[in-house]
Order: sequence, then C-alpha cells, then structure tokens
Amino acid sequence: MNYKTTLRATDYQPHWNMEQTISMLGTYYMKLTIIEEMNKLYDRGFRDNDIILARSSLELSTKFSDLDKSKQINIDNESFVILEEKSINANSFWKTFHRLKRPSVLYKINNEYKFVYTQEHALRFEQIETNSPQLYKLISKNIALLWLLDTVGTHYAEVILNNIDKAVVSTLESSNHVNRNAQHQRVIVDLTNHSLNHDLEVRHVERNSYLEEEYRQSLLQKIEDMKRRLDRLENTLAIQNNLESEEKALTIREQRNLIDQQTGVINILEEIKRTIDEREANENELLPFLKNERNIELKKLQKRLDSLPLLVDDFVTV
Repeated sequence: MNYKTTLRATDYQPHWNMEQTISMLGTYYMKLTIIEEMNKLYDRGFRDNDIILARSSLELSTKFSDLDKSKQINIDNESFVILEEKSINANSFWKTFHRLKRPSVLYKINNEYKFVYTQEHALRFEQIETNSPQLYKLISKNIALLWLLDTVGTHYAEVILNNIDKAVVSTLESSNHVNRNAQHQRVIVDLTNHSLNHDLEVRHVERNSYLEEEYRQSLLQKIEDMKRRLDRLENTLAIQNNLESEEKALTIREQRNLIDQQTGVINILEEIKRTIDEREANENELLPFLKNERNIELKKLQKRLDSLPLLVDDFVTV
C-alpha cells in the first residue's frame, strides 16, 4: 500500500525557496521514517545499545546503494553516538539526531551494523512543477508521510482560519471607516447648510441697508457657490454609500472563497487522520520516548512552514 499526495505552494516561490522546500520535505520525512523504523526494531527485540548514530550527516554524494540493508559496515565508535539506556549518551544521541539534516542511524545485527533508512523507505518525488504555483507530487508507503501531511495540512488550515478572521475584521473596519467618512461628510453638509442660511439672513439685512449693488451681487454668487458645494457633497455621500455596498459584497465573496478552501483542506485532513488511525491500529504504537522525539521534529517542521507554506492539494491511498 502506498500513499500519494500533491503539495502546492500557497504563492509563487523563487527557485531558492523551492530548493529549501524539497530539502525540508526530504529531511523531515527521513527523520520521521527513522523513528518509525526504530520502533519496529524495538518490537523485534533490539535494545538501546544496539542502535548508533553518526555524529555528522550523510554526505550529499551518498547513493542509495551505499545504504543497502545487506551492506556490512565497520564502525569507529568515536564517530558515532550509542543510544545507551536513558543515560547521558541517550540525550546526546537525540540532541545530535535533531541537529542533523540527514541523520545516519544504524543497528547492530550479528556483530555488524546496517542502516535503518534505506532505499525501500525513500520518499519518491514523482513530479515537480516549477510554474506558479509550484507542485510537489510525492509517494511513499511509510506512515512518516502521513505524519508529515497531517502537520502540513493542519498548519495551513490554521493559516486559512486566521485569514478568515482577518477578513472579517477588515470588513468591520472598512464598514466603520466608510460610516465615519459618511458621518464626516454629513457634518460638512450640515455646516454648509448652516452657513447658507446665515448668508441668506445677511443678504436680507444688507438688502434693507441699501448696500451697493456690486456687494449684493458678490453675496449672491457666494450663495450659489455654496449651493453647488452642497450638491457635490450630497453626491459624494451617495457614491460612498454605493461603494460601501460593493466593498462588503466583494469582501463577503473573499470570505466565502476562504471558507470553501478551508472546507476542502479539512476534508483532506480528515482522510489523512482516518488513514493514520487505521495504520496505527494495525501496528504497535510508538514507544513514549520515540513519540516524544517524533513530536519534536513535527514542531520544528511546523516552524519551517511559516516561511515555506504549503497546502495538501490531494491525498489518495493506492
């Protein structure tokens, strides 16, 4: 049984980010798989001091043939950390494991050692599309991929939820801004009306005072200008009311799209979680200390996703 998935970047990523994304997916998948395989070793009766870790990452030039399960390896213990029972070496083992990008964990059998992570465990990148948005099609038989997808999907679901919250707040703020602006314009209109009425009274007084015709004409012109200003302000107020309705409609559509997207993400997440439950029901549960080390890696992955966001586009079991 294999698991196939498509991960998609949430926005266009430059080539250096794509390189980091591929490395990130490979690194965390590899570490999670090693933890999964260590659990199987314990189920088979292996002990802590049967497992060792190289102090440095695998060389980039390493080939899968170098990790073949049947390959026998001579061990220089100064270059490795032994996972001894709950001792200072155990802490050193896991501290080193979490630091490395490509940890090399081996187990002892018949007085020799074999790699825990081999070609049969590898994460296969079936397809990578560099056009925006970039896509990464992955396939694996290991539950490690499910743990990885669960973390990626949950992280993005939380991002969408935050975006929905922001959109709602933005709608309220936009509405309040338009209302405040409308209120401001209404105050100006009211003041203009008051000024107009005042000038009409002045006009009446000045007419009775028999002022020169030129002054009376300038006053009439001022009154007409105020009327035109009043008309413009009334038109502006009407336009703003229309814009408010259009902005609300647009924002509501954006919120609906986010909610629909959230629904799709949650549906895929539920399928992934069901698959994890089914898989774990048929296998021995991770030992508590291994579960703790797995969770440390998943939390580190979650932090990386803040700068390299991905969403799970689809997921199938084949």
